Amino acid sequence: MQEMAAWRKVIDNAVATGVKEAGIGTNATFGSNFVGDFSVDMTMKFLEKQHELRDAVGIKVTSVSIGDPMGWCHPVKVEEIFGRVKRKWPEINTFSAHLHNSRGMATVSAYTAIRVLDGDDTLHLQGTIGGIGGCPYCGNGRATSMAPTEDFMHMLEGMGIETGVDLDKLIECVWMMEKMIGRYAWGHVSRTGPRPMKPEQFYDANAPFVETVEQAKHFKLGKGAYEGCIYPWDKPISSPYLDRALAGQPTYELEGAWPWEEAFFPKPQQLAAAAE
Repeated sequence: MQEMAAWRKVIDNAVATGVKEAGIGTNATFGSNFVGDFSVDMTMKFLEKQHELRDAVGIKVTSVSIGDPMGWCHPVKVEEIFGRVKRKWPEINTFSAHLHNSRGMATVSAYTAIRVLDGDDTLHLQGTIGGIGGCPYCGNGRATSMAPTEDFMHMLEGMGIETGVDLDKLIECVWMMEKMIGRYAWGHVSRTGPRPMKPEQFYDANAPFVETVEQAKHFKLGKGAYEGCIYPWDKPISSPYLDRALAGQPTYELEGAWPWEEAFFPKPQQLAAAAE
């Protein structure tokens, strides 16, 4: 209520200084740990009231922001809010989403925001390395966290979006930060590494059991990270799929014979004959 009461002064000042464009937004957009869920209808009503105040003084609304200090974000709500905003106010083309990851929904909600908007829109998103950072006002402390920057960049790369970010260096930053704060961060890519897409990144099929987070760092530190672990294999592991991948061939031929015509692959006619 105190914030709402201050709007009059803010808008009067905007008019006095000649502001022609402005944004509208909500902070605890999706819900509150103290009073419960906020529906999309509630959020839209709040945005509509703000829009009306700017319309009354001739200030054009060109941006919308949604905040989430409580970690209540959800992809379905992000899709509906941004979708309804675009339909109701087509002139709005700048969007911001500040999403906390208390309940594991920040990265997937950010993905939804990307997918629901158009190529002509601008989207601002926030994250932190390792996902650290919290809100001391919401009751979840450091567990409030945020979308881990390294996980988000990894997602963008998987979507074919060039980020210009060196993910390997970003992971090094997370590890350095973890040493500084004395605990593991909340991200995932810093623990398991990016998806090994190239032969030189593949894990060793003959690796021993890998159990701890420190041992899992072999993706960057090499085999020494899991030296001395339990070795369960009674003979070396071999794989024609790996041989094909290392030779630059597809592990499965979509239009070819491998492995569909190999002796080990069941043949429909054989199954039909046996059923008769």
